[in-house]
Amino acid sequence: MKCWMCKSEIPERANICHVCRSYQNRNKNRISYIASIGGFIGILIAAVTYVTTQLFSIYNEITWKDGLEIIYYDYGGTSLFNNIGDGDIFISHAEIYYRTEDVDRSIRHEIAKNIKRGNVLNYQNSDIDTKKGIFSTILAGKDNDIKFDIAKISALPRNDRCYWIIFKSVNHYDTIRTRKFYSDRNLTIYTKPGRAVFSIVSLKTGKTFDLEINLEGIIVRNSILSGC
Repeated sequence: MKCWMCKSEIPERANICHVCRSYQNRNKNRISYIASIGGFIGILIAAVTYVTTQLFSIYNEITWKDGLEIIYYDYGGTSLFNNIGDGDIFISHAEIYYRTEDVDRSIRHEIAKNIKRGNVLNYQNSDIDTKKGIFSTILAGKDNDIKFDIAKISALPRNDRCYWIIFKSVNHYDTIRTRKFYSDRNLTIYTKPGRAVFSIVSLKTGKTFDLEINLEGIIVRNSILSGC
């Protein structure tokens, strides 16, 4: 008896050719062939999926970008932060820098908030207690670089707690409204530029990055406290 595939001599009634390993029942050969093709396709699909996943991961690593948009910042009130990056981030703190009495000063504002990707954080600063006059230490002595009405301020008690410095985003409508509010009530002494540097951590990569914005410091009389 000869194998129908390779024509080798094989024993009578043999099911499998000992040379080419072909089934002598052709239907079984077809099933075996289809099974081998299916296995190959499965391996190929798995390989393509793995390679695609790896390439996508590498692409993400290369193009990954963390970002934060500060819609509005108010040191003594409500601030809006928009996560415009590719992943979740953590806002650690902001360092506010300004200058009075020819001295560079700073205030550390602890925020410690997570923002998920695509979310906006409405943040209320609860560290400020204006009734105790601890907003900031301002006008401890004569400030040579300030231009304001000496007669107006000389009539007020020379006590640090009688003055606030309200830091807000520059040229924002709420900043303009706040300035007007205190000015209309004859409480605004002057304004002073400042800046805030925010420290942000990527929750995916663990890397820290900074974001700096300009601020307007509105120095006003603390009319809440008695004697001010």
